[in-house]
Amino acid sequence: MSNRYTIPVTIGNIHGDLIPSGDDTYDIGSATAAWQDLFLEGDIALSDATTIAVTASAHDTAGYTLAISAGDTTAGTTNNIAGGALTIQGGQGKGSGAGGDIIFQTANAAGSGSSLNALATALTISDDLSSTFAGAIVGSGTIDATTDFTIGDTVITDGVITDSSGLALAANVTVTGNVLPNADDTYDLGSASAAWQDLFLEGDITLTDAGSIATSAGALTIAPTTDTLFSDGTGVVIGHTAQVVTSNFLQNVASGVTAELQVLGGGVHDMAMVIGAFNTNDDYPPTLTFLKSGNGTVGSNTIVADDEILGSIAFTAADGNDFRSMAAAISVQIDGTPGQDDVPGRMMFWTTADGASAPTKRWSILATGELQGNGAKTISTSSGALTIDPAAELNLTLAANTNGAFIVSDGTTTLQKLDTRNTTPALSTHVFDSPNQTLDNASAANTVHQLVEFAAYDITLSGQTQVTTSQRTVNIESTQLRESGGAVTVDQASTFRIAGAPYPFSDVTITEALALHVDSGTSRFDGAISLGTDHGDDGQQLTSGGDDAACDWTAASSLREHKDIGSEADSGEALQAMLDSKAYHFRYKTKKGTGDSKTEYVGLMADDAPWAMHYKGTIVNPVNTLGYTVLAVQALNEKIERLEALLEERR
Repeated sequence: MSNRYTIPVTIGNIHGDLIPSGDDTYDIGSATAAWQDLFLEGDIALSDATTIAVTASAHDTAGYTLAISAGDTTAGTTNNIAGGALTIQGGQGKGSGAGGDIIFQTANAAGSGSSLNALATALTISDDLSSTFAGAIVGSGTIDATTDFTIGDTVITDGVITDSSGLALAANVTVTGNVLPNADDTYDLGSASAAWQDLFLEGDITLTDAGSIATSAGALTIAPTTDTLFSDGTGVVIGHTAQVVTSNFLQNVASGVTAELQVLGGGVHDMAMVIGAFNTNDDYPPTLTFLKSGNGTVGSNTIVADDEILGSIAFTAADGNDFRSMAAAISVQIDGTPGQDDVPGRMMFWTTADGASAPTKRWSILATGELQGNGAKTISTSSGALTIDPAAELNLTLAANTNGAFIVSDGTTTLQKLDTRNTTPALSTHVFDSPNQTLDNASAANTVHQLVEFAAYDITLSGQTQVTTSQRTVNIESTQLRESGGAVTVDQASTFRIAGAPYPFSDVTITEALALHVDSGTSRFDGAISLGTDHGDDGQQLTSGGDDAACDWTAASSLREHKDIGSEADSGEALQAMLDSKAYHFRYKTKKGTGDSKTEYVGLMADDAPWAMHYKGTIVNPVNTLGYTVLAVQALNEKIERLEALLEERR
């Protein structure tokens, strides 16, 4: 049958193969008359390269869909029945001949007009079991190949991604697990030429080995939004690659102390540290604070105790062996009983003496503000004057019962010495180191040697119309002697004493030796003047005068306004008292009375004329003597007048 026939009947079962009469010549159906469904239980074998395609649709209709599906099971009462497998196979090669690839192609919507878009290979599955994707892999699933999965130069093998020319991720990548390197301490995250911009973390950065954080150029800025914390036991070193071991103040640590914060360097800039403040509020100065708690737990608040050290600044030096030798230190301790908002403190200054291995406390500023020296101390200047300029009084509290509690010297000779012992004079002036001293320029003309001099000053009194105060260049107050525990007898007490006039030795001649010299002006004594015992006791002299008198004085009456006046005296009693007194010729014994033992005096004896004496009846009372003399003259005048009247009557 060589012609085409239409058989409008239903063909029954065919018991045999349906074979065309010529190879590769006839079709089953046509483009315009297609069979509807094809049911097979065997294979479709294509004897030559060909295409399984769906007939093209009309020019104004989308292409038809082709679905290749493996066989499904059917519904029924039997459970858990698997569906059929869909196997797509490339052709098998032989020997060294490669197997056929399985190629998936699509036509991208990149054309224009009415022409068909070109087909492009999207996926090729090669005979080496690798899959090559020409485009991106898009989806939310997981790639988990047990063998290599290659996309371009990128190979995924058991979760490891490698790329012969480098792996580039051109979009954001979300990772739901850890990102780990293939080998420890081998790979970098970024490089010197391709650096990541920012690193955002909510956890920790842990360096498992010694490393560094550095910049290839520019500053490294750490700008956290909260505190930056360093764990206990780790250090921060600026300017060096390791910590150095020094010593801590007053802590005898055999291995030394490794400070956790160190600034090390060799230049003027990199070994300096600045705490700076830049504001307009004077109440906010730069501050370096030392904190001490009485509890061993960091952050705890337990009150400190008296004498507890709050902080220290130590100055150490390299001694050729280590860095632990301390030259000086400053420390602060509690100075009293502390309480809430009440922490008294003292600051102490320490220096190490030459030859010593540890510093010694030299000075302390106590909680009261007192500057206290530890042992004997010297305040000096390397040049120039030392000026003490208090705004108020300068008070010196001296050690009690001490020889030389306050000494002023020129470094060799003691010029002033205050003695607080009860057994010696309190003040010694120009105390020489030995009894025999040499005064320079003793032979120079008009030379005056003075051990103590009170310089003269001009004092201007202003602001008053009438000055009622007293002005004294030198004032010596009297001393009151008290007793405790029983009566005490003091043989002699003096407010001011001069031991005697200078006296010559060997070939020295003193033209005028004076124990006291008042060069000019009036000397006033409101109290009594008493001569020494070698001039006689009180009352053993009545007057004075003469070339070798021990004392010259003038006595005179005072004005009426200075007296409380009583009744008028009886002239007769005064005359009788004078008549009852006897006058004698006498001379004073040597160094008695006035000291003038050459002049012959005529006078009364205190023993015989008590009316002419005062001060226990032993010292001449010039007022009484004048008064009694006037009264006696008046009494004699009365007698003379009566006698004259009587004689006149008898004429």
